[in-house]
Amino acid sequence: MSLRKRNITKKSRTVSKKVRRRRSVREKLMVIYYSERTQNNRATAKRFDIEPKQVRDWQSKKQELLNSAPYLLTLNRGRPAQYPLLEERLVEWIETLRNKQMAVTQKIVVTKAKQLVRINEIKEAYPNIGDFRFSNSWLNGFLYRNELSNRRRTTVSQHLPKDLIDLQNEFLSLVLFKHRQYNYDIHHIGNINETPLSFDLPYPVTFDKHRVKTIGI
Repeated sequence: MSLRKRNITKKSRTVSKKVRRRRSVREKLMVIYYSERTQNNRATAKRFDIEPKQVRDWQSKKQELLNSAPYLLTLNRGRPAQYPLLEERLVEWIETLRNKQMAVTQKIVVTKAKQLVRINEIKEAYPNIGDFRFSNSWLNGFLYRNELSNRRRTTVSQHLPKDLIDLQNEFLSLVLFKHRQYNYDIHHIGNINETPLSFDLPYPVTFDKHRVKTIGI
């Protein structure tokens, strides 16, 4: 076999494979806007190294993508809720606690769900719910369907008051006045920084919405 034939045979065995990866809603919308601007799906697919079918599929779901969080990797929310009314009441309860900056943990959510089962409204809607086991699988699905996740407490920065200079001058005048009034030495003046301490240590993490930036507990 000649050298030329061997090269042809070797090239024919080489198959180019595109690396498939999951793209976020933000990336999909970027592809859609690019295709709308160029009016060419095939060129758009080549530009972003995807298949033209993907471009058409994302175009058909444009409105749904616009209504979704930009970080989501899929629009499929998984299996629908088996007890949607129960989950609706549970989400309302979680939002009430979070508005008070109270921590919501896995154990608290499951305990509350078992309490809701005994409410007449839930029993009438789902007569067989008493035998349901609120497993970790159900909890993960509940969190995913309602865009909840385990979030770590964040530190909220303090802002200086607008009248800071006036307060400083007022405090300095008070110190100087007391110094003249009681005639004590300057070295007897001290500075004490008070830091409040709590014996009730809060949880460092809590369930909260994905898009919330400040997590207070």
